[in-house]
Amino acid sequence: MVKDLQAVPGVILGVLLGVLLLPLPAAAARNTADATLTIRLISTVGRIKIRDRPPQGPSKGDVISGPSVLRNAVKQFGRPKGTDVGHDYETITLATAKTGTLRAKVYLPGGTLRVRGRWTSKTNAETVPVVGGAGRYANARGTSYVRDLSGKRSLNVYHLRIP
Repeated sequence: MVKDLQAVPGVILGVLLGVLLLPLPAAAARNTADATLTIRLISTVGRIKIRDRPPQGPSKGDVISGPSVLRNAVKQFGRPKGTDVGHDYETITLATAKTGTLRAKVYLPGGTLRVRGRWTSKTNAETVPVVGGAGRYANARGTSYVRDLSGKRSLNVYHLRIP
């Protein structure tokens, strides 16, 4: 019986340490969780360049590229709605007359985003993956939703997860 009582302080210490340390993994998991961010912008297309490869007209291998000015669609980045907050540069390489691959680099306050994915001319809205970023947006993942508005304007909404 004396030997059993001598083990009791060690058991109590083990239980106390277990109870005290148990919350640490949960807190650590919360600290490593991805942050989410939604950015809403109005994009106005600048000068578009078209590299038309034979055959003439939209076809495989053609490249369409150009910059856009980005303005706040809502108050964000500490700046009011309508304020210039960045720019982007897009390149679309056609796989067919109506589909291709879109690549874009988006320059925003505090960093950049990289967008790459399938593009089609068949709709007036498109969702393309965000595949990375730098600065404030380092290693960002998510989606870039683009919907045509009137004229040369579109609504760009970025839904991001940032580690």
